[in-house]
Amino acid sequence: MSADANEEFLALAKKADHAATVAQGSNAKEYWQKIAKEYRALAIERSNPGQPAEADGPNPVPGSPRIRPSLTGLDHQMGHSWYRLFLKGRTGETVGRSDYEAPDEKGSAVIAAAVFDACSDIAFGYELWNGNEMVLTSNRLGAPDKLTELEAYQQEIIVNSAIALHESAWLVGESRKLLEEIVRLGGISLGKPV
Repeated sequence: MSADANEEFLALAKKADHAATVAQGSNAKEYWQKIAKEYRALAIERSNPGQPAEADGPNPVPGSPRIRPSLTGLDHQMGHSWYRLFLKGRTGETVGRSDYEAPDEKGSAVIAAAVFDACSDIAFGYELWNGNEMVLTSNRLGAPDKLTELEAYQQEIIVNSAIALHESAWLVGESRKLLEEIVRLGGISLGKPV
């Protein structure tokens, strides 16, 4: 494995660490921490072929069991951009926020619309940002009626965002519609009861 690929795994681990620090809710934090740990393990494994790798840190422990991290659900993140979704209340105040990666603006807009729709009993609009650039703004009148065709990674992000929002201290965490959407999409919210 080349040094560039190793550096890419370390850069992805750093991004996942950042996502864990800004994530809302314990499930989302644990999800991003696990991803960061798996990327660090990959970097260690690739830089020391044949050596045992621990996912917990940069120095492999001699004689430790080899950890082979799973890449299920991680492949889609390579080369993607970070997006931040702000959910807005009646008067324009922020009632929720979610951060996620998507391959392009179109994919991120689909995710944003679905998350907004999932909590539209409390949220009345949303803004989608990529860094300092506003990608999209919408309100209840401009939102799609129903989203039918979701790619697997989009559904995963929507479920994780919905769970994190439900477990957060944001006002949108009180949304009954949000909890119903989590159940409908097959997610489980272990946080606060509604």
